[in-house]
Amino acid sequence: MTPKQINTKESNPIFSDADFAKIPNISRLFIFFVKDFFYWWYIQMPIFYLEKLERISLVVADQLSISILFKNFFVPWKRHRSAVGYFIGILVKLLYLPIAIAIYLTIMIACALLIFVWVFLPPVAIIFVLISLFII
Repeated sequence: MTPKQINTKESNPIFSDADFAKIPNISRLFIFFVKDFFYWWYIQMPIFYLEKLERISLVVADQLSISILFKNFFVPWKRHRSAVGYFIGILVKLLYLPIAIAIYLTIMIACALLIFVWVFLPPVAIIFVLISLFII
């Protein structure tokens, strides 16, 4: 699989109007860089972070063995087929699963919060700069 080339006319329609073969003037160049920045910040990077969130979700769930424990919930502890084995097996899973699910949800919420902060960082920074200019 060949890596997808980014920031080309073929991969991004935003660059279809970027014709700098002629003499580029400063305003067109500035508008091009602003469009390029917004496309990168609000489209490419959130998609990248969502793909990473999916991968982190798989890795954390695999490391915590949440799906395996749900599948084998009624399997006795150490495959010891007695009442004590079933009791300990279910008890250990009942104690471990809430902790594992809490860890998983904490990590997923933290990653989603980072994506949210990424998206709203430029407008908030601009607002704070404007507020600081007018409040002296």
